[in-house]
Amino acid sequence: MYRNSVLLACSTALIFPAAMSSAASLVGYDFVGASTAQSSGVLTGSSVSLNGGAAVRSGQTGYVEFSTGRTANSLSNSIAANDYVGFTLTNNLSGRGAVLDTITLDWGFNSPNQVAPPFYSLHTLGSRNGSFSTANQLDSLTLSKTGPDRVQLYEGLANARPTTFDVSSLGTIQSGESIEFRVYFSDNRDQFSPDHLVDNVSVNGTIAKTTSVAASEDLAVRRNGNVEPNPHVKNSNNNSVDRFGLFRFDTDALQNEILDAALEFSSRSGTAWQGEYTFNVWGVLDGDLQDEAFTEASYDPNAPGALFDGSGDLIHNAQVVNLGSFDLGANSTANFTSQALIDFLRNDTNGIASFALTRNVGNGGNSVFENNGSARPATLTLQTIPSPTAALAGLVGLGSLCLRRRR
Repeated sequence: MYRNSVLLACSTALIFPAAMSSAASLVGYDFVGASTAQSSGVLTGSSVSLNGGAAVRSGQTGYVEFSTGRTANSLSNSIAANDYVGFTLTNNLSGRGAVLDTITLDWGFNSPNQVAPPFYSLHTLGSRNGSFSTANQLDSLTLSKTGPDRVQLYEGLANARPTTFDVSSLGTIQSGESIEFRVYFSDNRDQFSPDHLVDNVSVNGTIAKTTSVAASEDLAVRRNGNVEPNPHVKNSNNNSVDRFGLFRFDTDALQNEILDAALEFSSRSGTAWQGEYTFNVWGVLDGDLQDEAFTEASYDPNAPGALFDGSGDLIHNAQVVNLGSFDLGANSTANFTSQALIDFLRNDTNGIASFALTRNVGNGGNSVFENNGSARPATLTLQTIPSPTAALAGLVGLGSLCLRRRR
């Protein structure tokens, strides 16, 4: 086994990686003896698959060696020849995604033949469906005998060159999802030069944090302009007892980068809920403090510019964003999510997210939601990672930053 643990670069410049404060090894492989099993990481990975000329060589101290590659010259030839080091990353965390960042590995040569550049190329590929072509390439590095990426020879494998590949284009690996990665090799000849060596492979990224908050405020507004403490939502076509609901959520998690989001609403049972209805979810525009930052104690739906307008669905549609709809019956819970909801929350600037609920026109039956004083209040759940801005805020004043470079 050979190792080089220096995977950091120091700089006085500000660098903006996607999640620099929380990146971790999601799955790692340190080839010891003949083992190709996962050796580290917070997620589950398969054992390394060695194909073509790749092998853990007999009698060596532990690394993958490409000693007898069959065809090269290009990535497409290497894919056709099926020469690669591969492994599968699986997100085994319940309900939490992970944002992919980089693949790092150490490489070296045992006894390379020196030829004119370009000398040697590494290619990282990823696939969610098991199919690989040149279109699956995420990043690559071509090395030559001259220039900043010149080939360096190492004696006795005591040292190795750490190399970083950007795989962030794959985005988020969701809970239960698997992605297969492959590292291919190519050079400028018909066969691989002997003894290309790879060790200490790691896929790095950031595990999402899950934050769930109950509504801090909720209420209902009747068509006659009165405010009620329980979020009762109904619409029987211009009846004075028609109502819309308002729900407010306060959380600092809205300042982070939002990967996923969901709203949960629970219905009461008995006479408080008298059928199955379709409800529309509306996001109250950020900065509309009268309606977005409402409190039950002081909310005035009749104030100038208020959300309530007495129209068919009771609200002024220009002051909200339609996020979708859900169906709900008595004594049940609806889990609502949509891309529109996620996009709406990503635009938040003040740590407050408020939503209006309206009901499609139907019979006059009741539909009262559980309020924030119950055991089943309306809940907002977010999956987030630290935003670049938030991460840098904690570093202001440092004279020098030591950060892993992102290419």
